[in-house]
Amino acid sequence: MTPGVLLDAVPDAQCGEANQLLSPIDGSCVTTDVFGNPRIDAGNSKRDIGAVQTAQIPILGRHLGHRRHRPGLEPPPDPTSGPITGYRVTRVAVAGGTPQSVDVTGPDTTSTTITGLTLGTPYRFTVAPLNVTGPGSPSNQVLATPLGDVGPPTPTATGGDSSAQVFWTEPALGGRPGPPSYFVMYRPTGTTTWIAGPGPLSARTTSIPGLTNGTTYDVGVFATSTDGTASTLATTTVTPVGPPEAPTLTATPGGPGTGQIVLSWTKPVDGGSPITSYLVQCRTTGSDTWTAYSASGLGTSLTVTGLQPGTLYQCEVAAVNANGAGPWSASAEASPPPVTPTTDPSTTTTATSTTTTIAPPTTTDPSATPICRHQPICRHQPIFRHRQRRLAGKERWRVPASTV
Repeated sequence: MTPGVLLDAVPDAQCGEANQLLSPIDGSCVTTDVFGNPRIDAGNSKRDIGAVQTAQIPILGRHLGHRRHRPGLEPPPDPTSGPITGYRVTRVAVAGGTPQSVDVTGPDTTSTTITGLTLGTPYRFTVAPLNVTGPGSPSNQVLATPLGDVGPPTPTATGGDSSAQVFWTEPALGGRPGPPSYFVMYRPTGTTTWIAGPGPLSARTTSIPGLTNGTTYDVGVFATSTDGTASTLATTTVTPVGPPEAPTLTATPGGPGTGQIVLSWTKPVDGGSPITSYLVQCRTTGSDTWTAYSASGLGTSLTVTGLQPGTLYQCEVAAVNANGAGPWSASAEASPPPVTPTTDPSTTTTATSTTTTIAPPTTTDPSATPICRHQPICRHQPIFRHRQRRLAGKERWRVPASTV
């Protein structure tokens, strides 16, 4: 048999003749096939014995896409009943359902895109050639499952003490096999180099340790299907927060006899939350008992009073914010100086001395040698010198026993 040629095998097939073809429904004479083509050869009154012979069967291939399928085929040769004018592509879900067809025009068209498919649903596809006599026999069946992209997760993150807790939603896999695996990355905001975090993960949460409190980070999450298809990277930001770091403390003695030491400290890194106050504690060095002192406001110094002069004290300070108290500083030591003895001028005795030159006493003896009263210098007369002294603050002088 030649495709496209009627088999004129039944003679006397015209209506009213002996071998006319009658409809089993209403008994009417049938002269055309289901496509409206003549069933009887008017030249010899013969009727074909079966369906019209059309184009040969094409060979169907496939190409998968996003929510679509692109069948490809090897076109058959044109039948004698007429050249191929197009193709009819038919699809039906493997699980069952109503077949749907799309006609594609053009004899040289060997592929088309079928849209509106359900991702991850397997379909059967066939294609049949078309010419003036209608569709030919369908091709071989092709099974195909349309696949889409793996959707990105949607992450959120909560800052902790030097850490971040990350959560994300389950993404759409685009019909690809699962379950998905997840990978986490992070970097300080404003930098370009990603740091690999935990992964692969099956759970949709994880913790990132080792972060710096008060620093903002970009956190990214992406998913992969079991066939290795990865989603795009979805990001969020997070700032770890915790208690402040330890201050740096110094201690210096107060004034002598005041029983005080003066503490000063530097403001530490606040841990991502503002510092609200400071804690101070002191003890005598070597003791196990600490005494707490109140440091008001946000000042960075405190005078500790009521201490024992001459005793060595050890003090520490810690900063506080909304996340709690930070670690105590390294200890600083100082000793309040004791009282310095003072001098009362009213009770102090100071000895002073003077030297006085005294002339010899005069004599009443006229024969005695004059005292050289009228001479400028008496070189030969003895001189009496008396040392006398008095107590400071007294007016009376005292002459000691030795007068020469």
